[in-house]
This record gives sequence, structure tokens and C-alpha cells, in this order.
Amino acid sequence: MLLVHLVVLYLCVRFENPDNIPSYDAGVKWTAKALQALAKWETRFPRGDTSIVAEAVFKLPSKGFKEQLPPTRLAVFELLDFLACTYSGVIQRDMGASSFVQGIVLVAEFEKDPRCLKVLFQTYQGISQDWTLNPESLKLMWDSFSRYFPITLKTTDTSVPTREELQQLLIGCFASSDGYAVHAFPYLFDGLDTSEDTLTNTVLETLRACVNAYTPKVVSQWCSKIWDALKFEVWDGTKDEYIERTLDVLQAIGEKLDNGDLNWDEPASPFAQYILTASTECSERLHDSKAQHVLGSGKILRAIASSSSFGFNLVIKSVLPKMLVIWDDLISKDKKTALLSVFSDILQARLDLRDGINIALSQGHNLERYSAKAEATLAVSLGAFQQSIVDDVLINAMMELGTGDAGVDTPYKVNAIKGLVVGARIPAFLSDYHRGTVILEFSKLAADRLQSAEIHQELIQALQQIAVEDVDRFRDLTLMTFLAQLPDRLSSSKAELANELNSAAFILESLIQIACTSTCKVELAGPSLHTETDVKFRVFEQLQEALLKKLHRVLSLPDQLQFANAILIAIYRGLYVFDELLSREKAGAKSHSSSLSETGPFTWIIKDLYETYVHQKSHQGGPLDGLPYVGLSITLDSESIVNDTFFNLLSKLTTLVLRSSQTTSANNPVFNAGREGSNQIWNLFCLDPTAESLNTTQQNLESGPAEKCLMNVLSMSLVAGLRRDEKDRMAIEAGNTAMSMIKNAISPQQCSPFVKVSILNFLQLLINKFGAAKEQIANDDRNLVQIMLDLAADSTSKGESELQRIYQTLAYFTAALLAAGGAAVKDLVSQMISGISNPMIGRKVAQSFRLLLARSEVMTEQNFCVIRKLRKQHLFFLATDRLIDMWRGSEHKEVQENCLIALAGIFAEMDLKVLEDNAEKIFPLILEGTNVSDDYTMYTHILLIRTVLIACPNIASTHLDSIINRMTDRTHNTYDSPSDASVKCRAAALEVLALLVGHLDRGALLRRKAKMMIELDVALDDCSRTVRSAAEHTKMRWFNLVEHEA
Repeated sequence: MLLVHLVVLYLCVRFENPDNIPSYDAGVKWTAKALQALAKWETRFPRGDTSIVAEAVFKLPSKGFKEQLPPTRLAVFELLDFLACTYSGVIQRDMGASSFVQGIVLVAEFEKDPRCLKVLFQTYQGISQDWTLNPESLKLMWDSFSRYFPITLKTTDTSVPTREELQQLLIGCFASSDGYAVHAFPYLFDGLDTSEDTLTNTVLETLRACVNAYTPKVVSQWCSKIWDALKFEVWDGTKDEYIERTLDVLQAIGEKLDNGDLNWDEPASPFAQYILTASTECSERLHDSKAQHVLGSGKILRAIASSSSFGFNLVIKSVLPKMLVIWDDLISKDKKTALLSVFSDILQARLDLRDGINIALSQGHNLERYSAKAEATLAVSLGAFQQSIVDDVLINAMMELGTGDAGVDTPYKVNAIKGLVVGARIPAFLSDYHRGTVILEFSKLAADRLQSAEIHQELIQALQQIAVEDVDRFRDLTLMTFLAQLPDRLSSSKAELANELNSAAFILESLIQIACTSTCKVELAGPSLHTETDVKFRVFEQLQEALLKKLHRVLSLPDQLQFANAILIAIYRGLYVFDELLSREKAGAKSHSSSLSETGPFTWIIKDLYETYVHQKSHQGGPLDGLPYVGLSITLDSESIVNDTFFNLLSKLTTLVLRSSQTTSANNPVFNAGREGSNQIWNLFCLDPTAESLNTTQQNLESGPAEKCLMNVLSMSLVAGLRRDEKDRMAIEAGNTAMSMIKNAISPQQCSPFVKVSILNFLQLLINKFGAAKEQIANDDRNLVQIMLDLAADSTSKGESELQRIYQTLAYFTAALLAAGGAAVKDLVSQMISGISNPMIGRKVAQSFRLLLARSEVMTEQNFCVIRKLRKQHLFFLATDRLIDMWRGSEHKEVQENCLIALAGIFAEMDLKVLEDNAEKIFPLILEGTNVSDDYTMYTHILLIRTVLIACPNIASTHLDSIINRMTDRTHNTYDSPSDASVKCRAAALEVLALLVGHLDRGALLRRKAKMMIELDVALDDCSRTVRSAAEHTKMRWFNLVEHEA
């Protein structure tokens, strides 16, 4: 220990540097670090040396400390912080707290570096909280840190503390000791008198922190002054953010002063005086002619009343009698609207108290302040005014909801709804009759399609809030009222059908917003059909059960598949919205509870549909005659698009259930159906006994029937919802199944485009997610990639139609493998490029390049597919040079155009960085692409010109005349010389011409201005309003182009 003491003395001499040795001044940083290292050696460090080190540090300011570099000063502040935290008792004993404070304040006198300030604020906060300080020491530190308020630092350096971080530390300094109150509150009151938004926000945040941190005794001394300083921020405030922060402070005062042990019959405490003063002033404002003051008073009353049960009791006793008298005398709707808002605010305070109790109980807090006496007294005190509020205010307001002018009375009705919903949510405030009447009236009004959008939205929110706390009445009143508005069947008249579908969509969407946007809080009074799920599912489940029953009734009728589709959309949307809600809740939860059941909470929805309608049938004729397949026992529509929509919706619903965060490997219905025979992927949960042969016959679509082709969409949806690590449990051979999909895709079987794309999506899932491309195929020595390449290469004996199907399949195959990554992508892309020169199908092949990077609805990360971020760059470097060489080397115009079409498909989805790096090489082709008579290609290349023009103006400037000529060729659309470009292409071309001004050289543009003005005059006569509007904008840009800017 003696040796350590000697080292400490030596290092302190280096700090003091009595002989002014330059190396000592240069080594301050390392001296401080060495002393801190020794001080951390607590078993050997002489505790009495602490004051020696501190005194040596405090001599640094006289040695030019402020000229030291920030890292050096930081090391010194870290040393002082460590000493103050670790050896606080020794310092206060040996040198006294006052001396230490004087020293550190002197060292920090000129400090501005953010890293140093961070440590300094932490030191000040620690000393203020833990040390015994006299007023002089507190004032010294206050003067030292308050001068930094508010923090104005702005930096992008991630190694430097952010402004927000420093601000929070500084606020912590303000709130660290009761002794600062005498300085902090007047200082912060002065800060409110400013027009600076940031400062006002910071002041209010700091006030809240001080009120929360200071003792009740201190807060009680200042509460009246805080009230006087803040009340006009609410009454006269115009910014909601400031008003909310002010209300937080007022509420925090009440929470701080309430000690939970007050005699409610003798309200003479500082808390009671604070509440009564604020309540009295607010009640006086209720007579004010300014609605803003009335509304502000309501907000204040809510804030202070919700601070505690005692505060609420004081508010209602002092304010409600006056409010009821004023209400009876009011005639003006405007004034009634404002006062109705105050009633709602006071009742909302009661709900806030209840919610606060529930949250605190769930967190295990000891709630002495919420004693049985408090709750009982609350019930009695509010009960004294209950009948008057309900009968004279709320019910009267409800009777006026369906009357009056919708536009004029909207604010009144909105406030009436808010007041009624709060009253309905307060336990025992409304009688069962009144509660049911309110819910029924709300439901009838919300189901009225002619209701104004604002009123409808308010009603929906009100019903949603009530439903999650009263699921039985939601089921018996709200749900039944809405469903009664749906017809039994839709009209066969097309004129009436559209209106009926719109009305049905309105009703169904309203129900979704009520039942699926929040989780249920209470259990059903009677038994639930879904006892294995959590109570939070109850409202959602009631809606889904009702919709499924309605769907079954509709599907039992002929020619009602469109109506069934509308209901199925609602089932899907309801599940999607609710699942997203659960995912957000799960992401925000500190702990996650696993599912308690062996079946997922959503499985019953799809099993109800599949088990009701999927049945085993037999092939009639053809090579599979007599063999089984599964189909749906519903009457299909005469229009294939209606049938496709039904299967598409059922497919999406199935995938959503399987990929939900609520579905796990343990409760996945595909794996736990517990049935023998065929695989669930193919039998689709069919309740009929199914033979194992169904595994083969169901995936063979080459000979139909059409119904089985549609069922393949559902099998695909099951595979889409499975995770990659569930391949083995899926129990199907990915390679062989993919081979079946290839055969189905290229077969001449007549089916809708939707079914054909679904087959190709099935193929993509097997390749991308389950590695089918690498698997060996039964009875074939080749893998799937080679089979696909051979099919495309052997084109001499195939007709145009078959070749188109093969190359379409090749494009989907390539896109799947490109997204997943694989060496075989190069060969697949090469084969596609070769197909461009085929005279029969070259144009179709070129157009299929846009599929390689296009966003897919099925092959997505949400469906657990692999979507590599580098796939775009990979395709660019695999295909671009070869296509450019083919374009340059070909003598056939059609092949050249095909190359440009293919490049458009690649460039359209390309990352900007890749385009920038290769702009010089590809820009001539982009210009050429604007001449191609393919709308997608032309439009894409025009957009690419715009991209390059903005990102690489130097390259675009070398092609200025070409840009102008090609764009004006597109925009020149006259009766005698019509343009080859569509409306959107002409408008996009004009946008490019407008962007030239401001991005390219002014002088070069001025030399071409005359020609441009002539062409723009032509565009101003275009037959399209969109083009004329774009031409006006562009002409104005060129008209304002002058030699020198003003």
C-alpha cells in the first residue's frame, strides 16, 4: 500500500507540475487514467489519498486545462466521477463536500464537449442525490449545469452523445435534489415565456421530471405557483403537444401530493387545496363564452381528477353541481357541445383511475391508496349525480344523435357519442337497460350507410371500446344489428348487384373495425366454443363464427358466389387485421406465453371451411378414370373470374392462418390432423376416407377436371404457409411434386390464367423454399434444372403455343432460383436469352424477363421464402452484357427490340447504385428503348432516363439532343401525326423535359429553348388532360429559363 501511495503522490505532482515541465502537461490524460486504475484497486489504494488526488486535479485549471484536448479532459472528468461515486464518504470526511464541489465546478467552468458533459452531468446528479450539501454548494452546481439548458447540440457523429441523451441527463440534474427547487421552478417558469417550440417542450418535460422527483413537501410549496404558470398554457394553448405535456405536469402534482391516507371529510391538506383551487378556477371558466376555455377546463379537470381517487372525489363535488345547473340553462348547441365535452372528460377521469388500478395490479404494486374505502366513497360521490348526468345529459344527447343537420350538429354528436361510451364503460354507472339502449342505438346508427364519415368513425370506435369490455352485448346487439342489414341473397340484376355488394362491404368492414382492432378484456358470460384460446380472442371469435354461419347459408343458395366472396373477404380481412394486432402486442411484450392448445387459435376457421365443403370424388373418363380426387361441394359460378376469386380468397386465408405468429410447428393443422391415408396437402382435410393414391392423382392436372385444377390452388396455399424447416414433416417429395407442376404448366389443359399462375407459384415455392431444384427426379437421371433446360432447348419439334408455356415456366423457375441463389441460375438465364432470338416466341420471352425480379404475392419473405438482396445485381451482371452484345450484333430489328424489352424488365427493378455505376454503358440503350412499340418498355425506359438525369447529370448532358428528340417524338401527338406513346408515356416524357431545367447546363438548354417551346405548344393541344397539365408545368419551367437567375 505504501508503494501505491508513493505512486499516487508522484502522479499528483505531475498534475500540479510545479516546475512547468512540458511533458507533464502533455501527459495529463495518461496520468488521469493511471490514477483511476489505481483507485479501482480498492484493496490496495490508500483511501486517504482520495482527497490528495482530488486537490491535485482541482489545480489543473491554473495550468491551462481548458486548452487540453477533449479526450484528455474526458479522462479527468471520468477520474473525478469515479472518486465521487466510490469514495464519497472519504471525500466528505477529509476535504468536505463544499471543497469538492467548488473544485469540480472550477474544472468544468469552460467545458463544452458533449462527451465530457455527459460524464459531468452524471457526476453532478450522483453528488446531488447522495451527498449532504449546503445551499451554497447546491447553488454552485446549479449555476454550473443550468447554463447548458436547453441542450442545442447537433451532430451526426455516433461516438458523441446525442442531444436527446444529454438533455435527459441535464433534466436528471434539475430533478436530483430538493434543494434545486428554489432555483429550478422560477427558471423553468421564465422558460415558458418563449416562442421557441423546442424550448417549451423541454421546459414542460423538465417540470414533469422535477415534480416526479421532488418530495411531496417541496411540491406542495410550489404547486400553486406551478398551477398559475401552467393553466393558461391549456386555456390559451394552440398546440396539442404542449397542452398534453402541461396536463401531464398538473396530473403529476396530484399524484405526488396524494399520500393515500387522507380524511376525505376534512379536505384541508396541500393536495386538497391544490385540487380545489384548480377546480374552482375551471368551474368559473365554464361560464366563459369562449369554447376554447371551456374545453381547456375539461382537460384540466380530467388531469387532476385522474391523479387519485381523492382528487376525483374533490373535483366532482366541487364542479358537477355547477355544471348541471349550467346545462339546464343552455340553449345554444355550440355551448352545449363544449360543456358535453367537459362531462365526458370528468367521466373519462373515472375510467382512467380504473385503468390505472388494473395496470398497477397487473404489475404487482401495493395499492394502499386504492383502498376499499376509496372505491366505496367514489361510488357514493359519483352516484349522487349519476341520475342527473344519465337522464338529463347523456340520454337526452343520445336521443338527438339521429336528428338535426348532419354537418352543423356533427361536433355535438361526436361529443355526445364520447360521453355515452365513457358512461357505458364505467361499472354500474348506466343501468342494464340504458347500457343496452346505448349499444343498440349506436349499432343502428353505425350500420346506416348514409351516416356522415366522421360520425360513423366515432360510432365504430365507441362500439369497439364497449365490445372488448362487454362481449355478450356485442354478440347479442351489435353483431346481430349489423348482420340484419345483410340480405339473404343478392339480386340477379346487375344494376342492383353493385349497390348491394357495396352496402354489404360497408357493413362487413364496419364489423371488422369493431371486432378485430383490439383484444377482448372479459370472458363470455356463457360457455365459449373456443375454451382452448385466451380471453383476448373472444370478440374476434364471435365475429368469425357469425360470418362463417352467414357464408354457409349463402353458399347453400344458387348463383350467390359473389356474395360469398364478399363475406370471405371480410373473414380474411378480419383475420389479417387481428393477427397484425397480436403480432404488434407480441413484439411489445416483455415475455411471450406459448400456446396452451394443440391446435392454433385460428385453425378452426379454415378447418370449418375445408371440412364442410371438401369431398372426395372420382374422375370420369380419361387416363385417371375411376381414380379419386378431391373437390368442393359448392355450385360454381358461370363466370370463371368469380370462381377464381373464391379460391384465391380461400387460398390467402389458408396461408395467413398457417404463417400466423400464433401458429407453431406444434399446432400446425397440416401436421396434427391425425388421419390415415393421403397427405393433408392433397386431401385438404377432407373428412371422407381417402386412399393413398390421392397423393398422386391430385397433383396430376394434365387431364383435368377444372375443379381439381382449382383445388391445386388450395394445396399450394398450404405449402406457402409452411416454414422452411418443416420440409421433412410436409411429407411430400419436393422434386417430384415440382416436376408434376412443370408438366401441369406446359400441358395444353384449358384453365384460367389465375389457375395457371397458381401452378407456377406452387413450382416456385418448391424450388425456392424447399430446394426442389437440387433433388433427383423419379425415373430420370437428370435433376430438375437440367430437365427444365432440356425442355427449353428442344424447341424444333414444338409449336408456338407449347413453346410459350415452356418459356413462361422457365421464367418462373429462374425467378425462384435467382431469389434463393444457386449456380444453375447462370444456365437458366442463358437459356432465356437464347429464346429472345426465336422468331415465334422471342417477344414473349423478352417480356418474361420482367418476371425475374418482379414482386410476387406468393414467393415472399412473409411466406418464409428466400429473397436474396443481391439477386438484382446478380441478374444485372449475368444478363446485361450479353443482351447488349446481342442488340449490337443482330441485324434483325425484332431481335434488337426484344433485347431492349428484356433490359427494361431487368432495369425496372434495379437498385439505383447499380444503375449509377453502369450509367455510361446502359444509357444509350435506355434511349433506344423509348422507341420500342411496347408500352411497358417505353414507359420503363422513360422513367430510367429521369432516374439517370437526376443521379448522373454529367452522363445525361452528353446525350442532351438525343433525350430531347426522343421525348418530343413521344409527346408530338397531332391528328396528322399521332404519337406512338400512351398517355402515361407522353406525360412521363414531359416530366423528363421539365427535369432538364435545373439538372443540366443552363447555356446548353437556352440554345434549344426556341425549339422546345414550339414542341411544348403542340403538347398543350394534346387530347389528354393529363398530358396537357404536364405540358403546362414543363412549359413554365422552360419559359422561366433565362441566362442569369434573378
